[in-house]
Amino acid sequence: MDLLCVECGMEIKDADKIEGYLPGCPSCGTKGVPAALPRISVEITWQELRVLIIWAESHASRANNPATSGIDMLKTVWSIAHRLEAQHRDLPPLTLSGELKELGRVLADDFPGATVETDIPIEPDPPEHRS
Repeated sequence: MDLLCVECGMEIKDADKIEGYLPGCPSCGTKGVPAALPRISVEITWQELRVLIIWAESHASRANNPATSGIDMLKTVWSIAHRLEAQHRDLPPLTLSGELKELGRVLADDFPGATVETDIPIEPDPPEHRS
């Protein structure tokens, strides 16, 4: 069985043939439950997907406790959103924090010195962030 780390996106080929207990992802070390491959296709609008991701981001930001669970829920939601966004770079961010970060960039260009203030965690740029 092939598995996918939902946090870092690493694919683990033939995971059922690996002997012994895997305490976490061999790449990023997360203790989260991996997803079974193969990937599937789903018919959905970008806005519907944004609603689901923003709700997941909101829940994760309130329930997140990586110190006790070994799983950073918010990082996992952001990682999944980044992999989806990479498939459609011409569309707006899927997360609210990504949208606020993009708004900050636009404001900085149009109104030097302007800032966006928020009490929600702002996601870090993915490895290949939007420009």
